[in-house]
Amino acid sequence: MAQSETSAATYAVADEVELHPDLVPYVAESEVLGEVLKAPLVFMVPYLPAMAHLANEMYRSKTEGICRAAAERNWHRIVWLHEKPYRLRAFLSICERLSDREYWEALGNIWIETENLHEDQEKWLGALTARRPGRARWLMDDADRATLAELGEEVTIYRGFARPGSYRAPSWTLSRSRAEWFANRAALTSPDRQGYLATTRLPKSQLLAYTNGRGEREIILDPTTLQAVGVTTVPQPVT
Repeated sequence: MAQSETSAATYAVADEVELHPDLVPYVAESEVLGEVLKAPLVFMVPYLPAMAHLANEMYRSKTEGICRAAAERNWHRIVWLHEKPYRLRAFLSICERLSDREYWEALGNIWIETENLHEDQEKWLGALTARRPGRARWLMDDADRATLAELGEEVTIYRGFARPGSYRAPSWTLSRSRAEWFANRAALTSPDRQGYLATTRLPKSQLLAYTNGRGEREIILDPTTLQAVGVTTVPQPVT
């Protein structure tokens, strides 16, 4: 059989495989990429029906891996077997089994990889304040702790945003230029195409942690403690 005929036969067989029922609810239509599959254990972007057998195999393998990890009490592995957007939820399902140090170190690793904090902001706030905030030092590495120690007793921080009120979030930065960059990026998808810069000054004692793991000089805080916040527009960059 010619190679093209073999490929055609392979896809014909694949088309006959039905997607696992657990995965079906996570298939959605994307404006740009067509169908996508974004399940807790399986991400395929884009997704085609011919990929069902691959998705099913990945789901089977990860499900078995989670069962083994639970039997071995390997809670970290359970978290990392989940796809990135679902790792916080997986973490929250097993976090009571972790020591304080394991809790904060795992939460810090998930934080660094998270891209859309606003989607799970309430869960993040719960996780960041569920245990004694002083333990959050374990969320930082040695360089982060040294930077935090060097800050003055009061700290000026910034946040770039576009959606009204979205400056009330746990992620801020010591870098005004970085915040402005985020404001301009957020403006690209906002109705009025306008980005904003929030600025505030608060006692260092109110900060939960500092991390430069993403190169953003990031400050982590409980936004319910924010008081006087100034907001200004950010000029759009010249193109």
